[in-house]
Order: sequence, then structure tokens, then C-alpha cells
Amino acid sequence: MGFLDNWKQARAVKQFQRSELGQAVAQHSREYFYGDIGSLAQLTEDTKQAQIASFCDEVIRIVNSENPFIAMRERLAVTSSPLPVRVLQEC
Repeated sequence: MGFLDNWKQARAVKQFQRSELGQAVAQHSREYFYGDIGSLAQLTEDTKQAQIASFCDEVIRIVNSENPFIAMRERLAVTSSPLPVRVLQEC
């Protein structure tokens, strides 16, 4: 990666951090990784930073996709566990 690529990437990250979505991701990270919610505050700092970076990358990938709605649906389908058969039968 050359100087220009590094500069473009740093600029894109700063733009994301200033955006409404970037602010929401930052708030989410503060609450879930550094707040009193759940056990994520117990993770090591390196693990927290890796998880936050991964989450931000995923959000940016979805937002920048050709169809963000479809990309989010596909991501949810991959990460969601299937409902038990009896729950599906009740629907």
C-alpha cells in the first residue's frame, strides 16, 4: 500500500467517524465494550479493539455495497441461528 492509498484510507476512516452512522457505532462500542452492559467489558483491550475494528469494517462494507438492504439481510442470514422447528410451526 502506497502513501496515497494510506492517505485515502485514513481520510475515509475520519469521514466515517464524523458521520451519523460512525457516531452511532462509536456510541455502541462505548456502551457494550466499556460500559456495564454484559460481559464485554471483561475482554482484554486488544480483543476489544479487534472486535470494534471488525464491526466497523462490516458496517462500512454493508453501507458501501450496491444494495445495503440486501447486504444486511445476507449478513443477518449468515450470522443468525435458525429458529427451532416448533417456533416456525407456530408462525
